[in-house]
Amino acid sequence: ECPGPDKNLIVRKFGVIQTSPLTLTQDEINSIINEFSEKTRIPLIEGIFKAAVGSIIITAVISEFVGTRFIIEKVNPVPMRY
Repeated sequence: ECPGPDKNLIVRKFGVIQTSPLTLTQDEINSIINEFSEKTRIPLIEGIFKAAVGSIIITAVISEFVGTRFIIEKVNPVPMRY
């Protein structure tokens, strides 16, 4: 999870929340969101942006008022039953 520019990244794994020493600039945040937008061909507009590429889902808030932030989740594919 990236709570915004120059804020520490948050990692959630197996129910444990850890704060990372890494931070992202506004340009880096925009670059990540733009990459998902290009790969999924979903245009970026202010508001909520949600997209999936393979087993990765990004949910982002795009706002100049509250700041742009995002959460990236890795989901396990559901096994098909026959």
